[in-house]
Amino acid sequence: MTTPPTIGEQQAAAQVRDYAATIGTVVGADAVATETRVGPAPCETSSGEITGNPFYVQGNWQMPLPAAEHPGVLARLRDVWTAQGYEIKRFTMFNDIEGVVIGQNPADGFELLVESASPPVAVAVIVMTPCYLSPAT
Repeated sequence: MTTPPTIGEQQAAAQVRDYAATIGTVVGADAVATETRVGPAPCETSSGEITGNPFYVQGNWQMPLPAAEHPGVLARLRDVWTAQGYEIKRFTMFNDIEGVVIGQNPADGFELLVESASPPVAVAVIVMTPCYLSPAT
């Protein structure tokens, strides 16, 4: 098992918000105005145990997007992420309008999820960091 990198929670949260701002640009929404939560949570081992101080940061947004624009925006995100070398973990259209795209940046381990809300008047955006260790105090 490799040791997670050391980073402060505020720095990790800033990186999460940077990813959301980039997604917001594609969606046409202001990430700052649509943020619902950004915060740390403890990382678990593969057996579900919480050990030491590893944490990850997750951010959540509800970005308004007209229903007719969901397919194009989700496909555009998939294409942009693919061009940037991200692993596309899932791209599924549930019907003619609603869908989901999940990508992971192999360079830093961040996972990005954009999914149509129900009803499809917005997209839910979730950005998660990999596990980090808190710096020594």
